[in-house]
Amino acid sequence: MSREIVGLTGATGFVGRNIVQSLLEEGYHVHCLVREPSKAEHIKAPGVTLFKGDVTEKSSIDTAFLSGVSYLIHLVGIISEAGTQTFKRVHFEGTKNIVDLAHEQGGIKKYVQMSALGTRSNARSQYHRTKWQAEEYVRVSELSFTVLRPSLIFGPDGEFIRTFADVIRKSPVVPAISSGGFYPVHVRDVASCFVKALTADETNGKTVPLGGRERLTLKEIIETLCRVMGKKRVVLPVPTTVIYPPALLMQSVLKRPPITLDQLRMLGEDNEYDIEETKKVFPDFNPIGFEEGLREFIE
Repeated sequence: MSREIVGLTGATGFVGRNIVQSLLEEGYHVHCLVREPSKAEHIKAPGVTLFKGDVTEKSSIDTAFLSGVSYLIHLVGIISEAGTQTFKRVHFEGTKNIVDLAHEQGGIKKYVQMSALGTRSNARSQYHRTKWQAEEYVRVSELSFTVLRPSLIFGPDGEFIRTFADVIRKSPVVPAISSGGFYPVHVRDVASCFVKALTADETNGKTVPLGGRERLTLKEIIETLCRVMGKKRVVLPVPTTVIYPPALLMQSVLKRPPITLDQLRMLGEDNEYDIEETKKVFPDFNPIGFEEGLREFIE
């Protein structure tokens, strides 16, 4: 088995933890870049080494992070802005810093970037527009790269599903904001694609969407979750227009509002996805169904 080293940012997050595990199972060593190593002890394991650094501050990154690294996976992203952690700073400038370091270090065989389904230059949300800017910086770099664009990712410890499961347990009525379609994809399937992309020549220079087989609205996702949990709940559709005023108010006065205007814009978008596009690059891609995947870990 390979004993090559993979550099990984965003290792402490939901997706990152699963990718670390998949990399170890494939025999890789992993260099994890974390802002506070003392708070990342939970991801330490044989084959994992922690390095201190913040992707938004290039000078803060331990110079040993990329030492001996053959492959590099960049996952860092945010779903809402807080203080100096803006979309532009985290998504674009963070990516720029990591790509530039990879150039300076040399020897990187493959760079894999985490993006998101719906990313494009003219997206309504700042989240997707800055993801696009990051992708473009990767594409014009001299690195051999792959960009992966997952849809909504679910799995054990995923915050999205955990949040709605808590509401379902506590309330007889569950609000469902009007939304476009999602293609929920299990974190295990996402992690597998990230690891395969490191050495699969078919992925070189490609931007690849990742999603499940089913198109589901937020209401349908909640209804499926209720069914899996065995809970009879009233799932109440809520028009986006009703949420905008309170979301604007909360965004103005709270440091971490429960929902932002940018997130509402993303919810309203109906992303297009064709699994056959994914299978052109990952021929054996066979994602588990949403309900079947939920039943693996939801009680």
